[in-house]
Parts: sequence; structure tokens; C-alpha cells
Amino acid sequence: MCRFKYCDDFVAKPVEDIYAIGMDNVAQELKSLLESELKRQVEKELSLRRRRPTIPIADLVPVPIKADHVAMIIAGLLHNIIESELDKTVGGKVQCAVITAEGFSLPGISSTTDPTNEGPGFTRLTPKPHELSTVTGIFGCYDLSD
Repeated sequence: MCRFKYCDDFVAKPVEDIYAIGMDNVAQELKSLLESELKRQVEKELSLRRRRPTIPIADLVPVPIKADHVAMIIAGLLHNIIESELDKTVGGKVQCAVITAEGFSLPGISSTTDPTNEGPGFTRLTPKPHELSTVTGIFGCYDLSD
């Protein structure tokens, strides 16, 4: 993944860490939450693997990191930051785009505080495609005001 900045004459610079646009305290909070959640996800996967029966071929099967799964984690964490009002200038639905070798997608991501569905149910975190209108093209910015 690369980022492009005006001050660097839009030269592609590899991104090796989280890069967030916004207030430093909010960006740091997102980074902290993301690191904690990813650690939890890895520990959960390792715990599941330890409990599986020992099958020689199972050790050879890789567990790929899916872009959509990471997007869901990040969108959920951003939603939590928005709801916490850590920064009162951040609000609204989370706009999310996933670009992979297979193409470009705008995933619909929802969240719930009660996975049993006994509580309030799911809240949509991302806008629906018909709620978006392109401002600068398919890889550009999207505007929810229309």
C-alpha cells in the first residue's frame, strides 16, 4: 500500500504502519484500538488452532488475511470512536473502499453490540452505494450530502 502527498510532489511512499488523517489524539486512539483488536484476533485464531485435532496437512493450510475482514475491523473501530465523541468534529457513517488485485469495492459493513440479536440488532456503519455520489471518479472522494 502506498500514500501520496502534495508536499512530496505525489511520489508514492510505501505505508508500513497506520496512517490516519485527523487530530493526533484521535489517530493515536484508533491505532491503539486497532493494535489491540488485531492482537485479540490473532490470539483467537491461535487458540482455535491449538484445539484442532492434529492433522499433518492442517499445519500446511495458510490462513489468509482478507482485506474485507480488516476493513470490517477498522470500520467498527472508527464507528466506536465516532460514537464516543472523542473528537466532536468526527461524525457520520464510515466511508470504506477496498482495493485488491480483484478490483474495487464499497463493502456494506454493519455492527452490533449484541451478536445474539436479542438486543437492538445491527447498525449499518457504511453508507449504501445509492447514498454515495462520486465527486472525483471511482477512486476519488465520495459525498454523502446528495
